[in-house]
Amino acid sequence: MVKIRTFDGSLRDARGIIEIDRATFADCPYSAEQIVALEADPGQYAWVAEQEGRIVGYVSAFATHSLAAGRWEVDELAVHPEAQGRGIGTALVARALKVGAGQPGLQEARALVAVKNLASQRVFLKN
Repeated sequence: MVKIRTFDGSLRDARGIIEIDRATFADCPYSAEQIVALEADPGQYAWVAEQEGRIVGYVSAFATHSLAAGRWEVDELAVHPEAQGRGIGTALVARALKVGAGQPGLQEARALVAVKNLASQRVFLKN
């Protein structure tokens, strides 16, 4: 069973995020310590999917404001390739959107998804 929970600020969670990034995007320039520091920003939100004690997915989000609107930005989403196709990405995005819907002054949510990333496109279309 997969549990979606808030990123706890630990090096363990940060290392889990790095492991997933390396297995999916391979472009994380941060150390575990840097991820912990970045996620400590009160405006930054992150959740992890945990299964049998192992981090198998993550999503991050934050609010942005412009003259036109306040937006909830779903920034990063990744699920370890071994855990894909089980609804984990959909559950992570749903959690992020639920929290974003409760933020004052935000009129919309958005995410940027690579044109070739069909799996992420499907996840966001479900939410």
